[in-house]
Amino acid sequence: MDRKGVTGFPWRISLAFLLVALCVPPLAGLAEGFQDTADNREIDSEVERITNSASTVYFGGAGTSLSLDLSILPGYEITLGGEGAEAYCIKITDPNGTETRTFMEHPAARFLNSVTLSGPCTLELVCHDEPTYGITAVCS
Repeated sequence: MDRKGVTGFPWRISLAFLLVALCVPPLAGLAEGFQDTADNREIDSEVERITNSASTVYFGGAGTSLSLDLSILPGYEITLGGEGAEAYCIKITDPNGTETRTFMEHPAARFLNSVTLSGPCTLELVCHDEPTYGITAVCS
């Protein structure tokens, strides 16, 4: 190697490290964003299972029941029902405290009680017609 190659080598190494240092933070952000998207898809999948099961129970009529094994990611909570319009709602709370609501529309199935789900659990949905037509949910 000649003298120019020997003196230029440290500059090339420095430039390579600089480029890597500039690329790592955006790539780390992309990886974190990808994980958030994957978590959201998994939670949305669980909510869709709950919604479909609630519709099945609701259309089945009074006395119809269904059990559903759920696995809710750590840090997430799913709340079924509530007061007023929330009785028709499934609320997702993520680890940052952000809430997302999904309303039961087709059918407009009403949850007669409020239950919060987290972690692995078995959800029991039962349709009642006394005193109000709707679904009770119990997590065990």
